[in-house]
Amino acid sequence: MTKKSLPAIIEKKGFVFSEIKFSASPEDLKQYTDLLSLKVDGIQDKDGLKKCYDARQTLKKIRIAVTKEKKELDDEVKEQSKQQLAEISAEYQKIVDLITPVETHLQLEEARIEEEKQRIKKEQEEQEALRLSSRVERLLSFGFVFSGIFYKLLTITNETLQVEFVALKTMPDEEFEDFAEKGKIEYDKLVAHREELARIAKEEEQKRLAEAEALRKENIRLKEEAERIIKEEQEKANKERIELERVQKEKSDLQAKRLQELLPYSNNSSDIDMASLYTLTEKEYQLTLALKKSEFEKNEIARIELEKQHNEALIAEKQRLEAIAKEQQAFFAKIKVEQQELEAQKRKIEGSELIIDRLPELVEGLTPEQVDIKNILAYSDRIEAIELPELKSSAGLFVRKEIEKEIEKLTEFLNNKAESLL
Repeated sequence: MTKKSLPAIIEKKGFVFSEIKFSASPEDLKQYTDLLSLKVDGIQDKDGLKKCYDARQTLKKIRIAVTKEKKELDDEVKEQSKQQLAEISAEYQKIVDLITPVETHLQLEEARIEEEKQRIKKEQEEQEALRLSSRVERLLSFGFVFSGIFYKLLTITNETLQVEFVALKTMPDEEFEDFAEKGKIEYDKLVAHREELARIAKEEEQKRLAEAEALRKENIRLKEEAERIIKEEQEKANKERIELERVQKEKSDLQAKRLQELLPYSNNSSDIDMASLYTLTEKEYQLTLALKKSEFEKNEIARIELEKQHNEALIAEKQRLEAIAKEQQAFFAKIKVEQQELEAQKRKIEGSELIIDRLPELVEGLTPEQVDIKNILAYSDRIEAIELPELKSSAGLFVRKEIEKEIEKLTEFLNNKAESLL
């Protein structure tokens, strides 16, 4: 180890101890014991802190140098003399015992000052964070929004009032107060504008609700008025209907009663309106009833005579057909097969009148369906040829029209049924 590595304060010729040399002696190191009373007066005591640091570094270098020298001396004498090893260790320990307390004290002083620095730094950071948080809360209370870089406020004139987040940290208090005051003024304008808009909207909503309520009440009034009018009209109509039904029932009952009396005598033609019998006075009706009875009796006598003549004609026709039947026995032999098919139908009919009535058709070679068609059409013709009674009153003419319609419907029905047999 060279002497240049030691501080000037201990740079001297090595001492001899039983022929054992160290670059520093306990006597040299005693001057450092005064450092045990060294106190650094806070973080502002830069001179004291530097003195503490320099002394600790000097002692550290001495300790490291002595430790290295001890190792070198141990290597030189370890095989020559155990006594010298012990002496080296004892001398080394004296030096270490002098250095260690001072070095430890100086380290503790430096650590104390460093801890104080960290505490003050932490307090400052906390105060800065608190100040920044207070500023942010204040801006947010004025309606500012954070965009990720800036805190922005859109003013009532659509201008943007903004401050960068980084600048907000370092901005002097006076500058921030001016900025915050501008923000508050603009925010108050916005709030006042919004409140005004809300007031106008509220007034318009109240007006709309009032108009709606008035309209609702008016609709209710109109509905109730309409219901009242409808109810009155219905009541009036019901009264009129009841009265009309009563009058009509009286007419209907009188009409039915008189019709029931006249119907047995109504199968002849007379100048009587059967549809308005209820309009006749009792005297007129009794006269009409007597007239109808008289006409009915005359017509009945004529009908009986006509029926008698008709029966005689039928008997003559029957006799003629029987004669024709006897002469056509050979023809019947040829259509024996057809007669067997008709036998099932003949069983349903009593007597022999059906066979006799159909002989002319059978002689002509018609099928049963053709015979039925011919008979239906002939029946339809006879109905159509019926001569209706002559009627002169308006009611009688109306009845005649109704009868003609019914006859037309019946003949049409017969003709359609005849066609269906084709």
